Amino acid sequence: MITLGIDLASQPAATGACRVRWTPSGVEIEEPRVGLDDDALLEMMAAADAIGIDAPFGWPDAFVAAVGGWHRDGRWQADGDLRLRVTDRAVALITKSATGRASWPLSVSSDRIGIVSWRCAGLLDRFHERMGTPLDRVGASDVFEVYPAAALAMWRCPSRGYKPSAAADAAQGRQARRDIVAALATTAPWLAAALTAVDGDALISSGDGFDAFLSALVARAATAGKTFTPPDADRAQTQREGWIHVPLEKGLADLA
Repeated sequence: MITLGIDLASQPAATGACRVRWTPSGVEIEEPRVGLDDDALLEMMAAADAIGIDAPFGWPDAFVAAVGGWHRDGRWQADGDLRLRVTDRAVALITKSATGRASWPLSVSSDRIGIVSWRCAGLLDRFHERMGTPLDRVGASDVFEVYPAAALAMWRCPSRGYKPSAAADAAQGRQARRDIVAALATTAPWLAAALTAVDGDALISSGDGFDAFLSALVARAATAGKTFTPPDADRAQTQREGWIHVPLEKGLADLA
């Protein structure tokens, strides 16, 4: 099995991807790639068995209805939460219950991550058209929305400062990523073995590439049934809004 992790950004320059190959004899981690446009991503997606994308797959129902009504007939009827999706609130609840501290995804309707979601929608549309498969925003098509920060929380890894926005903090970010790799390897012996065959500096050289690596791990967890899935009562809504796959607590050791 090949899982592909994608850290999607609004522009190719900050977009990373990483492939992980899972075999009976061990796990092979490919060096992350950064600077990928949609055509390059689509080629990698077509060759993968499961894909984890760090980007929102949709917008809150209430936000879509309010904007649609305003656009259509000039009526602003904000009925419900315009900022957060069902899955955003679920991620916060899951992580707080497990760790004591909530991890809140960015709001796709009120933060700049919305620009990334535009690109994600176009990418998913092109991918499913190419593959002849239906769009499924919950993950039935083995394309999963993921959130690396939540995964790190569930895996009890330090995550502060591993992806700094300021260039001046680049060295500090690399050290934070190195610390995360060490913590992950301690938890998962299979990962410690896989890391002996990959260039460690290449794995942590970019925050974008590193998030792609984490996304590939979460994609594996999702295919193994080791992530939280939406309650039946929320399934129809999450099919429209998207669902973030958060790995089960302490499930990293059992992925290989």
